[in-house]
Amino acid sequence: MKGIILWELLTLEEPWKAERIDTLAQLFHNVCSGNRPKIPKNCGRRLEELIKSCWASQRNLRPHFEEIVLLLDKVLLEYRIDDTAARNLWSEYFLDPELEETVSWEHLKKVLSVVSDIEQSKFDNLSPLLMDKEKNVTIESFNCFINWFGSDFFSSDQNSCQKYLSEIQTVIFKPWFHNLIETNEANSRLAHKPKGTFLIRLSTKFKEFPFTFSFVSDSQTNHIRIKKEEIDGRSYYSIIGHNGSYRSLIDLVEALIQQYQLVDPCGSPRAIKY
Repeated sequence: MKGIILWELLTLEEPWKAERIDTLAQLFHNVCSGNRPKIPKNCGRRLEELIKSCWASQRNLRPHFEEIVLLLDKVLLEYRIDDTAARNLWSEYFLDPELEETVSWEHLKKVLSVVSDIEQSKFDNLSPLLMDKEKNVTIESFNCFINWFGSDFFSSDQNSCQKYLSEIQTVIFKPWFHNLIETNEANSRLAHKPKGTFLIRLSTKFKEFPFTFSFVSDSQTNHIRIKKEEIDGRSYYSIIGHNGSYRSLIDLVEALIQQYQLVDPCGSPRAIKY
């Protein structure tokens, strides 16, 4: 029964609707015969496993309600953190006994130091990308950060972790980097700026387009989404209308400067303070 309820919550459909089951006897026969509703392909792995365990034919294989509650936290985490390595980290350090929706920045920094073997203070520059006004980090902000910059912190190779951290810091120190701002704010910052002024900002609207390129042309401010995709474990950056993709955001920006004859980065008012 619990498995069917989970299936209904997932699909918002009535089970076995096409089979026209009208009586309790028909339903009983259907279930005892091992017939189960089809689980959609877009169902997360953990949720699929939970549903199947709940409607297992052998009663002793079905989880008790207390177990289901704990397993549901892992299911929810699968839908809230996209990257597997990042999800595993949150699960290992912030899911005992219950899922922590919010953790302190100091706690997360300590965890990042443990998994990367890098001194805690080296992460301080990342706090404005992750931390709220109460100096906490939510699951959502953690997921956004990983979508923006990747999860190479969790590499077992310390040199790779340090290189990854250095690359992020190089980006956020650039004068054209303006952190997470909305289109209206970008327009305001570029207002009355000369042709060729530009900035790069973070975006959360589409996972595949984590950055936006904003620049002043002859008559208006333009906004173009930057695509980030993983190919064979490496990140590549590109925009529609520009040939080729680049191994780093900085390389792409350098190419855009040439293509659009950009003159000046729009100096950030330093939403990020160092």
